[in-house]
Amino acid sequence: MSKPLAVTNVGDSQTRSTKTDGIVIPNTLQEEIFRTVGEEHPILNDVFNFDVPGELSLLIEKSEEKQNKDLWTDETDETDDEKIGELEKLTLGACELPKGITITWKLKKMSIDKFINYIIKKLSEKIGDSLAYGFINGKGKPGVDDVHKPQPLGIITAINSEKDKPQVVTYSKDDNLEPLIRRTISKVSGKFAKGACIYANHDYIWNVLMDIKDKTGRAYFKTDYSTGGIGTIFGAIVKEEEAVPNDTMIFGNVNKCYAYNVNETISIEQEDNKKKRTTYYGAYMLCDGAPKTTKGFAILKKA
Repeated sequence: MSKPLAVTNVGDSQTRSTKTDGIVIPNTLQEEIFRTVGEEHPILNDVFNFDVPGELSLLIEKSEEKQNKDLWTDETDETDDEKIGELEKLTLGACELPKGITITWKLKKMSIDKFINYIIKKLSEKIGDSLAYGFINGKGKPGVDDVHKPQPLGIITAINSEKDKPQVVTYSKDDNLEPLIRRTISKVSGKFAKGACIYANHDYIWNVLMDIKDKTGRAYFKTDYSTGGIGTIFGAIVKEEEAVPNDTMIFGNVNKCYAYNVNETISIEQEDNKKKRTTYYGAYMLCDGAPKTTKGFAILKKA
């Protein structure tokens, strides 16, 4: 069970109530925000949240050892030790994600239900956009010469940083994308392929993927909203994710291969400006994320 949502005045420990503001922020607001966030960004619904307070360290198998599958024995044989690959530690810390909206007091006079829905919608948009961007394009922790703030390490960032870029397939304007998409899908390790999906933005899906046809002129893309995405191509579910850059698609198993942890769940504070007759609602959370292995992802992008 998640912690109750904190709603306090900035610099004041007084709990808000209908007597002070004419509105009560319910404890279920946090769950409602995350539910709405998942509707806007499917990658956030697919990722597994460890939800562990504080720093989280995971042991990741960096490379797999080849196993001898022919080691059957009889009762006189000793059991050989199975080998494991090289291990490395993946540490998820606390990247700060503050988001806020300012509304007029006049707007606050709308009905309680409509006002709560308005707050949910606006905060969900802001939080969802930042989280999805971080999971896909985030720059990770800054190095000595970096100027960016601590943020999750994105899938595309991790893949592009690898030597020789083994998980990247590129194409040019006149290329036939059919074999290139198949090649992209084949780059994901077999044990991660089941459950993997294609993520691409609206423009790429409707103007690139839907235009790929076989020799008879039939489209490979099959629209089907019952799959959990908007359709399939070559058997892979396609999900519309606006955080993916233009001219790019990701194929990967986010649930198994991306580590995400909410260090501190969402809290919401509010601050009144009597002169301007506005109220600022600020949401704040601590979280982090990074790919556990790039072998669970591949990208196809325009060169």
